[in-house]
Amino acid sequence: MPMFEWKKEFSNYSESIKSIGMRPFKEGPALRKMLGDELHILVFQDIFYSMLALSPKTYTPYIYDWGKYIGTETTKQSLRATGIGLKVELESKLFYMNMLDDKSVQDVLFKWMAYYRIGVPEITFVDKVSKTFRIEVDELMNSWGMPNIHKRTCYFPTGFLAGAFETVLEHPVNIVESKCVSNGDEHCEFGGAVELPEHKFDIMSDRDFVKIRKSIYDRMFVEKRSRPKLSDWAHLVMLQIFYTGVLLSSHGGHTMLYWIGRNSGKEIGSRIKAKDFDGKMKKFIDILNYLKIGKAKCIRCKPCTECKGSVRFVVKESAFSIGTKFGKKIDSYIAGMLSGFLETCTKKKQNVIETKCISNGDEHCEFVVI
Repeated sequence: MPMFEWKKEFSNYSESIKSIGMRPFKEGPALRKMLGDELHILVFQDIFYSMLALSPKTYTPYIYDWGKYIGTETTKQSLRATGIGLKVELESKLFYMNMLDDKSVQDVLFKWMAYYRIGVPEITFVDKVSKTFRIEVDELMNSWGMPNIHKRTCYFPTGFLAGAFETVLEHPVNIVESKCVSNGDEHCEFGGAVELPEHKFDIMSDRDFVKIRKSIYDRMFVEKRSRPKLSDWAHLVMLQIFYTGVLLSSHGGHTMLYWIGRNSGKEIGSRIKAKDFDGKMKKFIDILNYLKIGKAKCIRCKPCTECKGSVRFVVKESAFSIGTKFGKKIDSYIAGMLSGFLETCTKKKQNVIETKCISNGDEHCEFVVI
């Protein structure tokens, strides 16, 4: 039984991903007017691997199942957008392996991955007799730029591909990551087989996560492009799918994302070199803006009930909440980042709360220290 199960209370989440498979074929308006719909892949990697580090054995299969759900739903939407659903349904009952040679089917399987800058996929091998195939994905955002930890770590896209191929072929499909950048390979590669049992995953250790976190924060301080085809930016919709899923997955989602953001803020704050608090604050805000987390601004406050005369942060076009309508404040990661950064600067524990949020109907997000 899969660990990721759909629940009725996730209806708002369902609405937020309704068009994910449609946009590559019928592109809609941009969500952000100032920053555009790009977000640095380091933000995704930070949240993804920090979540995994909490409990690798628990979250590895969970993330795979979650990716499989998204791959399934996205492919269903892509089939509707392209109008080849009936064709796929008919061919899947007879010569379903032949569909992997069909360009229109390959678009349904892969175009959304390239559009959202997840990676550049390609089918490189098909054996119709043994019902096996191979997929190469270049510049896959989950592992691109990662150090070699001798493990294959793309659990989320492994689930994507399994869900996508099962939806098109209408048969159980097992996808195994055979090559991975974090395993020392030049690109990621996935082997597929029809009607075989699902495989076991490489489980990362505490030592692996230490190496990965160092790599992520090292790259935050070097404005160097590492993905020649896709650049180091992905579509913020993919971050929102993962992020809001974490937030809604349990009552502890807010606490988890706040904790992840807090650790990130502390690490970033410890790396910033400046003479005084204002200098550190400026560099920290510059990093938030560079990563396109949002258009952030720090405001000195007069004493009031909420912020006690400390500082207030305004974030416009937050990557986490722009375009969403959950009726609640959801930017827990940003609140945590601010808390961790301020704690590093002041050497005192700082609690930050979100008082306004785009997802709650406000024009922008606001954060205050309490």
